[in-house]
Amino acid sequence: MAINSKVTTNDLPEELLNKKININANNDWGKILESWILEKYNTNSKNISKDIDSIYESILIKSAMELANGKKTDAAKILGWGRNTITNKMKNY
Repeated sequence: MAINSKVTTNDLPEELLNKKININANNDWGKILESWILEKYNTNSKNISKDIDSIYESILIKSAMELANGKKTDAAKILGWGRNTITNKMKNY
């Protein structure tokens, strides 16, 4: 835990500092996703698809809601979903 309001790398957990995933401006999201999947596999994750589906849908909903200024009906149209679909998915996340 940081002693003052300034956080340095010394304050970060060791496992975070040793991450091998290289995320920078030159990586596209597909490469980042591929790295994430490979890391999940290496940690013996048994349901990678379910894990990524919840993250993916959550990001879709948040982005669409932002674009639609918080209007669920408009966000559903942006995503090509029905109003009930987005409402039900929002309950899950």
